[in-house]
Amino acid sequence: ERSACIRISGRANFALSVQFRRLLQHLCASGHAPVLLDLSPCQFMDSTFLGVLAYEANNRSVKVTGGIQPGLELLNANASVREIIHDLGVAHLIRFAERDLGREPFEDVPGGEGASKSELNRTCLEAHELLMALHPANVERFRDVARFFAEELNKRSGETSGREKGS
Repeated sequence: ERSACIRISGRANFALSVQFRRLLQHLCASGHAPVLLDLSPCQFMDSTFLGVLAYEANNRSVKVTGGIQPGLELLNANASVREIIHDLGVAHLIRFAERDLGREPFEDVPGGEGASKSELNRTCLEAHELLMALHPANVERFRDVARFFAEELNKRSGETSGREKGS
């Protein structure tokens, strides 16, 4: 099969979200249609990381008669990770499963180039905008967060424009 399994260890947070998004885009471009995420060693998932995950799941999900066929499969997610996924209203895009992967070998993914402040702010903004679009209750939760990241992007855009004009 042309599937890929990614193991997420520790805290899945905004700092990892850009690299995670790049990896998922690379796998898609490489023809790895099914993506399984092993969350057995994942202790926590923040809203930005979940927004990136939801974006990918939303793009990979398929509308079928009577509902949606989930686009990603999450393996071995702990109760707190499942709770945040359900609480933020994106569980319908995800299939949960328990699977013993035993001692399957996993390769570490190299860090690649670091994300710029602008790329990180854009990823955070897009993740929270998607969470608000997918679940109305998230609007109240993330409106101020989204506004903050939009303002940061505008500031950085103005700084770049100012530097270009002064050159």
